[in-house]
Amino acid sequence: MGVARQPMKVSGAVFEQRSPMMMINNPTHEFERLLGNAALALWSDFPRDVQESLFETAVAGDVIVRNHLASYLHDHHPKTTHPAKPTQLA
Repeated sequence: MGVARQPMKVSGAVFEQRSPMMMINNPTHEFERLLGNAALALWSDFPRDVQESLFETAVAGDVIVRNHLASYLHDHHPKTTHPAKPTQLA
């Protein structure tokens, strides 16, 4: 008989809690998933330098992954959108 999973709400995002057995079978993968979910849930709250550091670590020089992750973050987190381009010279 397994442990029932209860959804957990963190900063507007809902996460499903996993059974302890999942962590025993592959703790590194499970902890990476948990931290990744937490980072995405809190992304807009992070200072820009923390966002950039996490982003650069996540993409590790892979241009294709870099572009896909950048698009995802820009689409899902308004704080990561680029500032509007000026329409006239100052």
